[in-house]
Amino acid sequence: MFDPTAFLALVAPHGVLELPTIAVAGGLGLHLGAVGWRGLCGRTDAATVAGELERAAYVLVGVGVLLVVAAAVEAFLTPRVAAAVLGG
Repeated sequence: MFDPTAFLALVAPHGVLELPTIAVAGGLGLHLGAVGWRGLCGRTDAATVAGELERAAYVLVGVGVLLVVAAAVEAFLTPRVAAAVLGG
């Protein structure tokens, strides 16, 4: 049996932050893969690759912060929302 209300009560509070953050991290991985491939093929110089890696580090710090916030929401807010919605 699948209860959509229970699913939303248990996933939505932290999923709103976590799922887009995971998508951004995946997109960053694909971008860095393309940059690395262009670097290996000689179409990009080392300075450009280094600049992209530096930008990626800043994005990863933001990803880490958002995942920590999502974990805090999952630990502290999701149980309260689920209890209020599901009557527990």
